[in-house]
Amino acid sequence: KISAKTDDQRLRRAWRSLVSSVVISARAAENAARNPAKTNSVVEPVVTTLRNRNEFKRMITLVEGKLSGNEQEAEALECFLRTQPCFGRKRKHAEVSNNNGNNPL
Repeated sequence: KISAKTDDQRLRRAWRSLVSSVVISARAAENAARNPAKTNSVVEPVVTTLRNRNEFKRMITLVEGKLSGNEQEAEALECFLRTQPCFGRKRKHAEVSNNNGNNPL
C-alpha cells in the first residue's frame, strides 16, 4: 500500500503541474491573440493542460476512494480506464457471421 504521505506528495505535484500548465496556456493564448501568426503555439500548452487535468482527477479519485474505503473499486476503475482506447479512436470489430449467413446483432 502507498502511504498517506506519498499520496499527499503526489496530489500536490499533480496540482502544481495543473496550475502551471494553465498559466502557460493562458500566456500562449494571449500571445496568439496579439500575433495571429503564432496560433500554432497554443496547441501544445493546451494538450499539456488536458493531460495534467486528467492526472489530477485521477489522483483525486484515488484519494477519495481511500478516504471512503473504496480503494479496491477505484483501482479497478483506473485499470479499466487505462485499457480503453485514447482520444476517440474506435476499435474495429470484425463481423462474424453465424451458420445462416446472417450478421449478429
